[in-house]
Amino acid sequence: MIRKSGVLLLAGLALGSFLGAIVIFNTASFHKGPGVGQALDNFKIAQLEGSNLQLSDLKGKPVIINFWATWCIPCQDEMPLLEKYSNKLSNSLQIIGVNSQEQPDVVRDFVTKYGITFPIGLDSNGDLTRAYLINGFPTTFFVDKNGILRNMHVGVLREDLITSYVHSIEMKP
Repeated sequence: MIRKSGVLLLAGLALGSFLGAIVIFNTASFHKGPGVGQALDNFKIAQLEGSNLQLSDLKGKPVIINFWATWCIPCQDEMPLLEKYSNKLSNSLQIIGVNSQEQPDVVRDFVTKYGITFPIGLDSNGDLTRAYLINGFPTTFFVDKNGILRNMHVGVLREDLITSYVHSIEMKP
């Protein structure tokens, strides 16, 4: 009896491992985040000021997309730099901030405190953050004028980094 139950246990473990591998393989193959060198999927997101923003509306202009949250200290540290580049390159580059899962009043207070003038999208339910596989804040995407993701950066941006990334999307700061 012990032998039979041991065989059944091993068979069950093998079957469970096989099914688990299938689930992991299918999840990985069907839910990929954006990759460098690939076109970003279009998205539509509500802005803090009320209107909607669609990525496809910005085609023809390089775009920096910054995923952030108000509670994120590194996000707070890099906001002045993003605002500086938004002002410096406003005629040739668009910066978009995407706040993840926070109330509009909290986001509005943050934007006012830091003097942010570039568009802020509200990813209220986290769908865009999940679709783009954002695992940490801040995460910044650098997209060329054709909608191709040229670079991604996780963590706080410094002046030298943002300058280099801006060059990669065919801009000169």
